[in-house]
Amino acid sequence: MRFALVLSLLGAASVLATASHRSVQTSSGLLNGVRSKVSHLGYVHRFLGVPYAQAPVGQLRFAPPVALEENAASRHLDSSQHGPSCYQPPHLKQLISDLLDTASTEMSEDCLTLNVYVPEVDDAGRLPVIVWLPGEGFDYAMSRHFDGSYMALQGRVIVVTVNYRVSAFGFLSTLTPDAPGNVGLLDQRMALKWVKKNAAHFGGNPEKVTLMGRFSGSMSASIHIASPIKERLFERAVLQSGIAVGDYVFDFSPLNATRKLSEIVGCQKDSITDMVSCLKNVRASELLSSSLRIGQSFRPVLDGSLIVEEPMEAVKKGRHQAVDVVIGTNQHEGSLCLLTLQYLKSNYYDRLLKDKLTTDDLEEMIRFHLQDFTKTGEDTLARVVLHEYRYQHVKDGLRSQYLQFCGDMYVSSHAEQMARLLSQHKKGSVYVYQFAHRPSFSTQPSFVGAVHGDDVLFALGLVLKQQNISKQEALLSKKMALSLGNFALDSDPSVVDDLDWDLDWPEYNRESQHVMHFTTGRPMARHSKLDRATSFWHEIVPLVELNGIVPALHQPAIADHSMALTSSKSFVSASRSASTVNLEHQTPSAGQSATYLIVAMAVCNIVLLVVAAVSVTKLCRPDSRYHTLQKF
Repeated sequence: MRFALVLSLLGAASVLATASHRSVQTSSGLLNGVRSKVSHLGYVHRFLGVPYAQAPVGQLRFAPPVALEENAASRHLDSSQHGPSCYQPPHLKQLISDLLDTASTEMSEDCLTLNVYVPEVDDAGRLPVIVWLPGEGFDYAMSRHFDGSYMALQGRVIVVTVNYRVSAFGFLSTLTPDAPGNVGLLDQRMALKWVKKNAAHFGGNPEKVTLMGRFSGSMSASIHIASPIKERLFERAVLQSGIAVGDYVFDFSPLNATRKLSEIVGCQKDSITDMVSCLKNVRASELLSSSLRIGQSFRPVLDGSLIVEEPMEAVKKGRHQAVDVVIGTNQHEGSLCLLTLQYLKSNYYDRLLKDKLTTDDLEEMIRFHLQDFTKTGEDTLARVVLHEYRYQHVKDGLRSQYLQFCGDMYVSSHAEQMARLLSQHKKGSVYVYQFAHRPSFSTQPSFVGAVHGDDVLFALGLVLKQQNISKQEALLSKKMALSLGNFALDSDPSVVDDLDWDLDWPEYNRESQHVMHFTTGRPMARHSKLDRATSFWHEIVPLVELNGIVPALHQPAIADHSMALTSSKSFVSASRSASTVNLEHQTPSAGQSATYLIVAMAVCNIVLLVVAAVSVTKLCRPDSRYHTLQKF
């Protein structure tokens, strides 16, 4: 990361300038970065591969990060090249945008580095800082994928991108001091401490730090917002397509995965201490490859320190940090499921492309994804969810119902619920957006618009790498970067007196539910359309899970091994209309939710009685379809 500003601009004695590079004194050492021209936008100073903690190797494997030695500041470091990424499974090239930097696949345990991008701008004063957390599931996170240069220049902010430990290296846990878990999250906190300590050396304002991430990076940020640890490491947050919620994110029995991995690598021991000691001596490459064989991913745990309860519960009770927040999603977050099916080379993917799904197909796919999300095959819940998306969205086609279900369950409903709860407690301002533009260069099927991750390409300005990008799309990227840059500066993402446009972005609250829609046209605030979905997933579904009315009759047995590993190996979790009951524009009470559930189940029971044996056979008996997913 090439990281500095011209001495005359900053008036900072810690910055030494030459024509082609910059040197900055930091707690990590004297960093020798590079000054580079970035398209037509101007110049940025990059400082890459900057260590922010000691290498987590040997006895430091599975341990919380350790601060750099005090004499580290006396070092001279070449910061012109990225450091290696942390050990993680190979990324699937067909699922990675061409706009991401995939030039190197070098990995190492000595990977706790960050990259800093400082724009060369006039009369900047002390710039706000955005700390970017990459992440496509807690198995994947490469900071080098995301060049912060474009956002730095367009948003007039310093951008810091962070490597942190993932997979077994970052989230293996025994819930004991031997392997406490969540060390990947603690890496992120250590990086934030580094930013607070060193931001001023680059012309940054350590009191204006914004934590920003996508998917599991965003989930991580939501965890930090809800953490009871009082040390204030950031003032604002931008959450893009990810809130940490439920069994999909948290492992409530982490010792199971740890023991499975230990058996594979020959570390079965009577004591946890001996088992972890053995695991620390396994070669990193062997540990990674073996972790792919256990059939589940390593995920965050409730450790009683950093995480004492799920973030949504903490926020519901007002036990969260007082920060200002922007929450964003894409129009078709359900594309996550499409990518999963594409990765699995599923027959269902072809049927979706041809719009040839049957109701049986929809039911089977809903059951499969529910099992991935809830980690159970509970039958009652599957029936209620199927009823919601099959019959309450009856005017939509089956393909649209499937995409809506996936988007609501994995991302959108949780983003809306977090916005509801944060705005309710009024500890900070809350802004919400939906990215609704299908990129001209999109390689996704024509029936989807803006898919998971599209907003990131525009917000970070990576679309400017695209040759022959339209003027409208370039302006959209500028809109988003400048808006988020303003938010990082003073907690208001509105843009006033710009030469091209003004953007008046109202706060979100439970009454107005303002959501800013980003398209190539003029951005406009609209009323949220997620009221019903949010009420369903956060009021109805918990009641069904707690008080299932009908005993589970069957659950899908995963016969196809590649399908069984979806939650840890697929892009979804690692990489991972007319309505008879109108829930819009109201917040259902528990009583109303229970009423809805009773009505829904009553309707189901009436249907069962009316159609008698035929429907009973269809809905209730064990069906061979659910004992194999070879169709996938």
